[in-house]
Amino acid sequence: MKYIDRSLQRWRTNVALGVMSNSAHKAFDIGCGYGYLLRMVLARGLQCADGCDPRLYEVEKINSSNVLQGFFPAVIIKSEQKNL
Repeated sequence: MKYIDRSLQRWRTNVALGVMSNSAHKAFDIGCGYGYLLRMVLARGLQCADGCDPRLYEVEKINSSNVLQGFFPAVIIKSEQKNL
C-alpha cells in the first residue's frame, strides 16, 4: 500500500470512528479491504464487526468477525444460506 493510500485509509477510519455511536454493538463495513476499520472498532469495544470486499481472495477471520469475499448484498445472502 502506498503512503497516500495508507494516509487516506487512516483519515477515513478516523472520520467513521468519530461519527459512530458509543452505544453501537455491531458494524458492517462494505469495501473493507483487509479489515483496518474492523480492527479499530473491535479495539474500541464493539462486540461484532463484519465486512465484505470483492477484491479479497479468501474469507478472513478477525477475532470473532468475518471479512467476506464478494459484493454486497449478494455476499450476505450467500453467507446466510450457508448457515441454514
